[in-house]
Amino acid sequence: MGVLRSLTWWVGIGFIALAVYAILEAAEWSLGGRLFPWFVGSVLIGTVGLHTLLGILKGVKAEIEPESSDGKPVPPAWKLQVLGWIALMLVLVPLIGHLAGVPIFIFVFMMVNGEKLWLSGLLAALVWAFVYFVLEQAIHVDLPPPLLLQWFG
Repeated sequence: MGVLRSLTWWVGIGFIALAVYAILEAAEWSLGGRLFPWFVGSVLIGTVGLHTLLGILKGVKAEIEPESSDGKPVPPAWKLQVLGWIALMLVLVPLIGHLAGVPIFIFVFMMVNGEKLWLSGLLAALVWAFVYFVLEQAIHVDLPPPLLLQWFG
């Protein structure tokens, strides 16, 4: 019964419910509009469902975080790094747009984490090609224009 009290199990159930809601909500949209929530929701249900199922079967429990002398949890350095990368993505993409922001983010992230220049460039180029050819040209996803273009357009 301890597994059902685990926070990771309930987070998994919450994400599955959110994905099911998004899929059902998008069912009435046009085909181009509902492809994204259906694809992402299906992948989310599969991966989070597997995580939740393994958590129940294997008894995975969330680790208790260390506390400082004043009783507050001490955030490990990697959590602050993750928050920094998320903040960079949330600033970069709206400012310069998806077409440039996402590949630049991937390139910088990979280079900072020690990947080779050719691999970082190749994956950034593949992501750029996916955003341009698949999202913009093939299925005509209407990505918002960059803020810099709106401000100085």
